[in-house]
Amino acid sequence: MVGVWSLELGVWGLGFGVWGLKFALCFLNFALWSLLFGLCSLNFELWSLDFGLCSLVFGLWSLVFGLCSLVFAL
Repeated sequence: MVGVWSLELGVWGLGFGVWGLKFALCFLNFALWSLLFGLCSLNFELWSLDFGLCSLVFGLWSLVFGLCSLVFAL
């Protein structure tokens, strides 16, 4: 009888181990998706920064061109 109980406990333990593995894989999957989303967000931030810097450079060049045009007009 003790052997049957031990076998039953072993099966229950195996079942819980499988469920634990499934939960671990789900959380790992969620972590990987979060990492991917974070990398995409970082990529978007870098593109926004690049666009902002290009706009700043264009604005400065426009300012210099405007000042030079004003000097030549005088």
